[in-house]
Amino acid sequence: MGYSLFYILVEKGGVSRVMIQLYLAPVFSVVGGMLLLGESVTIGTLLGGAAMLLAVWIATERRRTVQK
Repeated sequence: MGYSLFYILVEKGGVSRVMIQLYLAPVFSVVGGMLLLGESVTIGTLLGGAAMLLAVWIATERRRTVQK
C-alpha cells in the first residue's frame, strides 16, 4: 500500500517534491517513537533531526528560487 501511495504522489506532485517529503520520515519516526513508545531521545538524535529539517528547508528554498 505504501508503494502505491508513493507512486500516486510522484505522478501528481513530481519526483523532487515527493523526495523532499521522504527526507522528513526519520524525523516523524523519532517523534512517534518518543510519543507512542516512550523512547528516549539523545542529543545526537536531536542534532540529526535538526540537520534533516535544515536540509529540507534549504532544498525547498532553492526550489522556490529556481521557479521564480
